[in-house]
Amino acid sequence: MRPKLRYLEPLWLALALLSGCSKAERARSEPRPAQKPPAVAPAPPAPPPIAVTPSDALEPLAGDWLERIELPGGQVVFIAPPVGARTPRPIVVAVHGAGDRPDWACGGWRLGTDAYPFVVCPQGFPMHGNTFGWTDERSILRAIDAALPAVRQRYGAYVASGPAVYAGFSQGATLAARTLLERSAELPLAT
Repeated sequence: MRPKLRYLEPLWLALALLSGCSKAERARSEPRPAQKPPAVAPAPPAPPPIAVTPSDALEPLAGDWLERIELPGGQVVFIAPPVGARTPRPIVVAVHGAGDRPDWACGGWRLGTDAYPFVVCPQGFPMHGNTFGWTDERSILRAIDAALPAVRQRYGAYVASGPAVYAGFSQGATLAARTLLERSAELPLAT
């Protein structure tokens, strides 16, 4: 009958591993023959910086990081402007989910975009407490159609011409299809 020496198995394993280390240490300590570094192609030249002349530069955009604007018809939109911007910036339309809040959406997308664009967050209909939702795709479309002109009018030259990006969360994403199809020229990108 064989004695039970199972407690020695980890010891044998450790000894086997350590015995290989001395050879590895010896190999590392021996000098290596000089090797040429691999040939590397030179990097392409960097594009020239975009020059902004003093006549093109805007004064730094001043204001709070989050603004609430009441629109005609009782609609509300929150905007996180790119405070400090000196050049026109794009728009991200951030549509909240059900049981969510537009100010929360603006704060999250502002951080996620490094406060670079205007983050425009239309408000849906009241649900319970201080949370909101959307009745259908058309309610999102109406809110965006009211919010974008108001942002362009309020911030003028600070808003870049061109399309916006649609960013939907939860219900704001699941109800986005009609808006994105009907407004594909104004909202060609979605996330």
